[in-house]
Amino acid sequence: MQIYLCLFDNPNEVFTAAIALQEKYQLPPEVPVRIGIHQGEVFFDDSNAYSNAINIASRIESISVAGAITCSA
Repeated sequence: MQIYLCLFDNPNEVFTAAIALQEKYQLPPEVPVRIGIHQGEVFFDDSNAYSNAINIASRIESISVAGAITCSA
């Protein structure tokens, strides 16, 4: 399993990208992808990114089903 982190400046871009990804991954050969979205600050050091926002997005993603886009309130 691979996990990717994407950062956006505009909330509209987040959902546009998430929908485009899910539509693309629904085409043959289907790739079961779950997307978790949460808004918050992200901090970087030499080679890592960390924050509560990443942890929450990861937890949201882990409880969703394949093909879903799940976001926090």
